[in-house]
Amino acid sequence: MVKKGWVQERRRTSRKRLVAGALILGLAAGTPEPLDAAQSGASGRYLETDVNLPETQGRLELYDIKRLDDGKLRLLGSDEENGMSAWDSADGGDTWELAASLPQEYENLYFTEATLRADGGGAGLAMENLGSSEEQYCFVSFDAQGNAVCTEEERPTFGQLKFLQDGSLVWMSANGEVYSVSPENGESINLLGSGADIIATCGSEALLLMDNGVQRVDVASGEPIVRDDALEGALFAGSVSYEINSSSGYPILFTEDEEGRLYYCTSEGIFSHVMGGGVLEQIVDGSLNALSDPSRSLVAMEIADQNFYVIYSDADGMHKLMKFLYDSDISSVPGKTLTIYSLREDQGIRQMIVLFQKEHPDIFVKYEVGMSGTDGMTSSDALRTLNTEILSGGGPDVLILDGMPVESYAKKGVLADLSGILDEVKAEDGLLENIAYTYQTEDGVPAVPSRFGVPVAFGETEFVSPLSDLVSLADVQKQGAMSITNILLLPEILYSASAASWKNEDGTINSEKLYEFIHVLRGIYSDMRENASPETLTWVDTYRAEMKKFKQEENLELKDLVFYYMGLLDKDLSGNTAQLCTGTLYSIDELSGISSICRQKESCEMNVYAGQGDGVFQPVATLGISAASKEQEASLILVKYLLSQEAGIRNGGLGFPVNAAAFTSVLYDAKWGEENGPSYGFSYEGSEEGFRITFSWPTQEELERFSEMVAELTVCADTQLVQQEVVLEEIQNCMDGLIGEEDAVNRIMQRINLYLME
Repeated sequence: MVKKGWVQERRRTSRKRLVAGALILGLAAGTPEPLDAAQSGASGRYLETDVNLPETQGRLELYDIKRLDDGKLRLLGSDEENGMSAWDSADGGDTWELAASLPQEYENLYFTEATLRADGGGAGLAMENLGSSEEQYCFVSFDAQGNAVCTEEERPTFGQLKFLQDGSLVWMSANGEVYSVSPENGESINLLGSGADIIATCGSEALLLMDNGVQRVDVASGEPIVRDDALEGALFAGSVSYEINSSSGYPILFTEDEEGRLYYCTSEGIFSHVMGGGVLEQIVDGSLNALSDPSRSLVAMEIADQNFYVIYSDADGMHKLMKFLYDSDISSVPGKTLTIYSLREDQGIRQMIVLFQKEHPDIFVKYEVGMSGTDGMTSSDALRTLNTEILSGGGPDVLILDGMPVESYAKKGVLADLSGILDEVKAEDGLLENIAYTYQTEDGVPAVPSRFGVPVAFGETEFVSPLSDLVSLADVQKQGAMSITNILLLPEILYSASAASWKNEDGTINSEKLYEFIHVLRGIYSDMRENASPETLTWVDTYRAEMKKFKQEENLELKDLVFYYMGLLDKDLSGNTAQLCTGTLYSIDELSGISSICRQKESCEMNVYAGQGDGVFQPVATLGISAASKEQEASLILVKYLLSQEAGIRNGGLGFPVNAAAFTSVLYDAKWGEENGPSYGFSYEGSEEGFRITFSWPTQEELERFSEMVAELTVCADTQLVQQEVVLEEIQNCMDGLIGEEDAVNRIMQRINLYLME
């Protein structure tokens, strides 16, 4: 039970933390920069900890967590054994006891939403599949003991449900209409508003988050309440949208304490506010914990005994619970700050930063991205700015070197030697040495890929087997083996691996190799256009324009291999089938897809294929430490963590881990579980008949063959982003007929030489 008067005590502590650098928000919200704890002299901060969930049969899907009137915590969830049930904890989540389950006749219901009230009862929205595409919708009301009443609904029962403290209930439908409804049967009482994205309740009112702000409504009367400028200003600072675009969670959560104080949680942290007051207080800084983890989706939140509990869905869709407990002894802000930099956003690195800070609460890691995609910054501009900072003795501590001139940095002494860290990781877990030591020189190891991808070709054996170089791909494609989407993206699919073979001994580009690359790809593209129908050509031109716009606006690369092999399954986006696919393999899930297709199709195989290259791998999240960093020791700790077994297994980004123990675990410790290997369905409506294939875990033999393929990879692909952008731009000009092949080569050489002279 939350102690009476805690709000006033909390305010006094908050004023102390304001002096220490915690953020008090007026009309705009933001994430504070951590201060030097030695300067602030303050202590006290919320730290996260994982909470053990009830032991259940199979997967536990959680819906809500509530502080009950008797002081216990109640979890509402569903598992295979008990169906929709409630578990209680009297010790803050250390142990759980099954308290109630809905009757057996409710086992066939699938709940799209369910919520609790303080007496232990609750309500839910459910649907039942009656067969033949027929579904029955219902509103379910239940008490604390699990006794339930189901009221059939004609309308689909999707949306949100929120209880007020007095037991009143608010329902937001899937189309954004908000009603006060009967807690017993879901019957509408008052229309409170429309066009809402998210709803919350506080005291006697409902809060409707809409495109243009927060609408406050008195639930009993249905009348609007004067707007809360401080809350609205904080929630909508910048271009923020709370539209729900994921079935796994929400972009924001709300709850309230017994005193009626509102709390909300986003990736930026947990904030508190007294409705109608002028300020908001940041209670928990999301940048210092897992709230900022992009792989997590928020599900539900509660406050109890001055602690915060947050249910979330992880990268694998599993529901978990974390607890934020106030530690008065720890520094209010980390004592050390590290800056890690990458040209493009790496979600896996951001996720690992969160896990690292959990293990090292005394180190704050600030992640900077050179090209956000929203500020018009080009790769050359970003690198020029970075180089200026480094040469002046500043800049980031740790570099994600993807897209950067690694060899040039190493020769200029920009990067510190990582040999010692690699020796430690090698001794503890082992390393895939053919990849980890790819940048090794006689002076040491200036950089190390933490993950990697494998360039492959797969499909029908008669088309895969002949592939040995780029020219052989053109010969095979004369038979129409590849899908149009694969052909359109061939330049960027094959660039990095092929470019690794273009370097002369003096570091310049081999113009003959470059010419071959342009000549072959232009020929494949021209042949495709000559054999395509007018309708297909219209689709191709439209698709290329859309993809160019997408990549410019989102600053993203299409790396999902399933995007390329749609045509092998049935038909690709253009409506064409395929017998051959090329791309880079980045995950065990993609490997399972390929092996499943090869297993279920006759005469199908996968081989390493890198265009003009041979034995090439794609480095991912290549790590380096700035020699100018003033935090060498802390930087080494971070890099070692990013190379660790834990990071290799838990990283949700692209690529297989270079840590040998993690690589083995990723391959052989099947995440899908079960003795005979699990499977899941994949469907693609590319034809009138539709299509479905079952994906299953690779066999022991398939995994061993893949491991052998990886062991033969010895050449690091070229990832220099400035050069890549120049080459791909001129190739597209050549394919469009704006310039000839030799002109393209000359323009590329001139532009790159000019950049190198700057």
